[in-house]
Amino acid sequence: MSYRCKIMQRCGYEERSLKSSKTVQIYTLVILFLLAACTDQQEVSTPGGQEGDGDRAQVEDNPFIAASKGDTGSVRQAIEGGASPDVTDNNGRTLLMLAAEKGRTGTVRYLIEAGADVNALSPEKATPLMYGAANGYTDVAITLLENGADLETSGPANYTALAYAIDGWHPETIRELIRRGANVNVLFQKIHTPLSHAAERGDQAIVELLLQNGATKEPVIGEGDEAARQPLVDAAAAGQNAIVEILLDAGANIDVIDFQNKSPLIAALLEEQPQTAQLLLERGANPGNDSFVGFTPLMVAARKGYADIVDTLISRGVDVNVSEPGNGYTAVSIAAQEGNVALMEKLVAAGAGLDLSGEQGSSSLLYACSKDHVDIVRRVLEYGADINAADTVKRNCLHYAIENGASEVIRIVVDQGIDLNARNAFMSTPLNRALQLGKTDIARQLIDGGADVNIPEKRNKTALMYAAALEDTGLVRMLVQQKAEVNATTDTGLTALMLAANAKRTDNVRLLLKNGADINAIDKKGKTALHFAARKGASDVIDVLLKQGVDVNKADLSGVTPILEAAVLGDIEVAEKLLAAGADINAKNKKGAGIVIIALNSLKPEMVMFAIGEGADFKTPDSRGISPLVYALRNNQYEVVRHALGNTDVNMLVGERAGTTMLMEALRLGHPKIVKLLLDRNPDLDIINKAGSGPMFYAAGSANPVIIDLLLARGVEVDSLNKQGETPLFVGTRIGSAAIVQKLMASGADINHRNNHGVTPLMLAVNKENSDITRMLLIAGADTELKDNEGDTVNDYALPRRNQMINLMLKKAENLRAGETPEGTEKQTETDL
Repeated sequence: MSYRCKIMQRCGYEERSLKSSKTVQIYTLVILFLLAACTDQQEVSTPGGQEGDGDRAQVEDNPFIAASKGDTGSVRQAIEGGASPDVTDNNGRTLLMLAAEKGRTGTVRYLIEAGADVNALSPEKATPLMYGAANGYTDVAITLLENGADLETSGPANYTALAYAIDGWHPETIRELIRRGANVNVLFQKIHTPLSHAAERGDQAIVELLLQNGATKEPVIGEGDEAARQPLVDAAAAGQNAIVEILLDAGANIDVIDFQNKSPLIAALLEEQPQTAQLLLERGANPGNDSFVGFTPLMVAARKGYADIVDTLISRGVDVNVSEPGNGYTAVSIAAQEGNVALMEKLVAAGAGLDLSGEQGSSSLLYACSKDHVDIVRRVLEYGADINAADTVKRNCLHYAIENGASEVIRIVVDQGIDLNARNAFMSTPLNRALQLGKTDIARQLIDGGADVNIPEKRNKTALMYAAALEDTGLVRMLVQQKAEVNATTDTGLTALMLAANAKRTDNVRLLLKNGADINAIDKKGKTALHFAARKGASDVIDVLLKQGVDVNKADLSGVTPILEAAVLGDIEVAEKLLAAGADINAKNKKGAGIVIIALNSLKPEMVMFAIGEGADFKTPDSRGISPLVYALRNNQYEVVRHALGNTDVNMLVGERAGTTMLMEALRLGHPKIVKLLLDRNPDLDIINKAGSGPMFYAAGSANPVIIDLLLARGVEVDSLNKQGETPLFVGTRIGSAAIVQKLMASGADINHRNNHGVTPLMLAVNKENSDITRMLLIAGADTELKDNEGDTVNDYALPRRNQMINLMLKKAENLRAGETPEGTEKQTETDL
């Protein structure tokens, strides 16, 4: 078996599958194209990766695998056979790097003896020492260092060997690197230091070793004063009390601020380390530090519910009324929000004000209302808080309670006289807000409490309008009994009746009509309740409206009648009811579209056939001159086309500007059944459009090979020409349809035809960077030496595209063409491989 076929087998192909080729040249070309898809599947591990499996043959054949597996004998054999000790794999890594990464100390020693560069850099700027340190191979690190490895070389993000060891947390390696003089203050990933990592992990021995070797206790970024990660903050956040003590004893600043503006005390509280927080306070931490976006330790302690910490902070004299600048939080408002009555009382006793508010207008009462903290609400009100306090968007306690479903809070504040009709910034009252959210029980509660039912919100939508769309007729009745205005309109002219019809609320519609709702009222688009019901298929609502005498033929401002609304939905039952009530089956909108065209464009074929059966006009075109038959054809409605075709001339133009016939349109859209139906009517197959394109061009543009077959069966030429001198093969290539190209070539299409500009299908495929079609054309024998009218070959088209796959295929095709005999071709190709 030839070397080429062996490679083919490795890529999953059998030699016998290639023996059916017609010529040796095509046979070899197919092999080459398939080989282009084959790649060396050598797997190389990444820093810190796990060792993979591999048999002895793989190790012997591949020095990179051998180095990774510690097979020093195979590595030696490769180097003695002429391989450089610094040879790199496909990822740019040397044998020494691969051995160091896997801790292969013996292989590392051999490679160093063989002259391998101990300070070589990978494309990621990593040295062999970094690979070993990152994975905790201390012996490898020692061997490299004793043979000249640079301890301070840094890669991306300033990672040194020590930084890698710290990041992977390998204590033994860390100690050895520090002992040998590694820079303990290296700042990697912009904000990290070895000491911050060790402090967070709580390794006392490493922390003390770093401090003994000069580790900075308050590292900064660069030469400025911007803080990096602070070891004391990291230790406090992790609850590493012993480390906190060590760092403080070593002189660390107890109030140091890290890159997130957190102090050690704030970090301990945020990360729920109360014992560490107490330790810091005992050691003298600033109890009023507000560096963390305005939050003080008291606020954070209140959020976490740490009563002991709050006691300590109050005893240290902190200001209990400080508010943060964003939402105006204070310690007492936070306690109220968390529902912590004892903590709130503790803070109030220390002088905290209940109605202090920040820029967002938030108060303790509003927070308690939002969280349904009943006890807090009662207590705050007992303290004398303003029951009608509102935030900056004018939401009072009721608005908050409604939005969060705090029903018990609602009962309390309603009983205590809160303003039931207060409007928020969107002019919405609590009643409107409750109904917006569909909370009907709360709405009843508010109505019983005396809420005004006729105050509209910003868009002039009232409570009754909201209720009309809900499934709660009892609530609608309650609003009507409270004198809600039945015929009020929104800014867009909507009424409660329209909204009820649109929501298919039959009982609500009936109740509103009984109480004087205008059945023929129109909105600003001219639509009545019947329009909304018809569009939604609300059959029962339509029954009620028709019984009450609604105008069944009322047209909106676009000329749409209710039956045309039903056509969009395709609801035949609704259409039948409307027709029985006198609806005009031939009503048309202002664009000239009737029930048939609207149903066709809505893809409702059953509605189309129903309408035709009821006598609807399916001949008259719309205002654009497009007939129902053409719409049916374009929407692939076969049954409608078959029914409506009648004696229609199938050579009729449906696209006047382009000169497109019905058959051309069906071919373009790729509708086989409709194409066959039209072909059975014996259309003129020699007819061309204004661009000189005949039926086969449209078939090629459909991307459906079945359409091609239908025309071929009728004797249509596969290489007909349009005014640009192009054949249908150009169309298939231009749209990128490999299936069409394959079908046309199989049917005898000329693959080397040149259009009026001298361009061939191959040039077009390369220009489009379509590698699949390029491959198909080359395999079929497309001539790569043909020139267009500018003198350019297909290679000139490929050059600016820089598509490696296409350029490789063209190159291999040229190499094959250069061979004088099949045997010569075979020989040259194998040499190239």
